[in-house]
Amino acid sequence: VRAPVAPPEPVAPPPETDELAAQLELIGGARRAINAEQWARAAELVDEYTRRFPAGAFAGEAEVLELLSRCGARPNEDSRARARRYLSRAKAPFAERVRRHCLPDGA
Repeated sequence: VRAPVAPPEPVAPPPETDELAAQLELIGGARRAINAEQWARAAELVDEYTRRFPAGAFAGEAEVLELLSRCGARPNEDSRARARRYLSRAKAPFAERVRRHCLPDGA
């Protein structure tokens, strides 16, 4: 007769999985806020992302979301200059979206 075997303890996801999920939550929230034109909320989420994950998996997208939130909240020369700097990089991802959102008149 065999002794009853206890079920295995649930395995916790590796820390990097939790960290990636947290990054996705913040970036996804910032995307949704921008799509809803909630500029301040988007900026808060991006700020939290960059504070918690300065070298995170979505750092490039966070930079773009920060630009879009600035352009939406305060479309001024500073936000346009930041957009132009971003666009001056070779192969800048999200370039078309930044151009459309921050420099609609080609400024």
